[in-house]
Amino acid sequence: MPFGNHVVVAPGYFRTLAIPLLEGRDFTEADYEQPHILIVTQAFARENWPGESAVGKRLRFGPPANNEAWFTVVGVVADNRHEQLKAGGRPNVYIPYRADLTPDSLLARTSGDPAKMVPAIRARMSAFDHDIAIRHVFTLPQLIERASWQDRFLAVLFMAFAGLALTLAAVGLYAALSYTVLLHTREIGIRMALGASAATVQGTLMRHGLALAAAGLAIGIAGALGVTRLLESQLFGISPGDPVTYAVTPVVLMGVAALAAYAPARRATRVDPAIALRWE
Repeated sequence: MPFGNHVVVAPGYFRTLAIPLLEGRDFTEADYEQPHILIVTQAFARENWPGESAVGKRLRFGPPANNEAWFTVVGVVADNRHEQLKAGGRPNVYIPYRADLTPDSLLARTSGDPAKMVPAIRARMSAFDHDIAIRHVFTLPQLIERASWQDRFLAVLFMAFAGLALTLAAVGLYAALSYTVLLHTREIGIRMALGASAATVQGTLMRHGLALAAAGLAIGIAGALGVTRLLESQLFGISPGDPVTYAVTPVVLMGVAALAAYAPARRATRVDPAIALRWE
């Protein structure tokens, strides 16, 4: 739960969210009576004490003139996303929950359907303090969905445009090869009359179509390497130069190109040499 420039957590917070403890120790029940200890994230430790152990270090919030109390670091946890899915690896510090701090959220881990546990949680909190009112209840998947709806919308939009572009490319290649077959009908007929097999003619046209696709693919990859840098802020969990993406994409595109080239190439093998030789 946000509290100023740090996060106030209750017992079991890191265990509940499966946040690894990298150094030092976790908070214990006794720590919740000690207001001047804290746990920091790996990014915070790396930023403030590079190349050193953060455990045992002391810090305080605010300018020195405020004479704020000193806090001692007792542990370091892995970087995690607290407020936004994209904001991973941000420096954060955690202090143990105290009675004089009012939390603005409650995190509960259940073994069954979370929705069925809401009445019991409300009753428990009411018994603990009648002044605490639980207004909104969300499951973790719902929170993730709420936080990522814009990114998912953009992803669907990009996929739709990508699908449209792939379809147009396939149609364009099909049209180009069909026109090539039309222009070279006489030549194809002569080759077949001289003994060229249908497989040879089909293979020649397929290679021509795939060569066009490969040239376009090379230009596209070169452009993508530059353009994707501009979309880095829209990417989540993947880098602009992700090797898997650049390995799979050419295979998919060449596969579509092969399918688009197959029909015109197959049609060329059905050219009647006698008719083709009279073709004007």
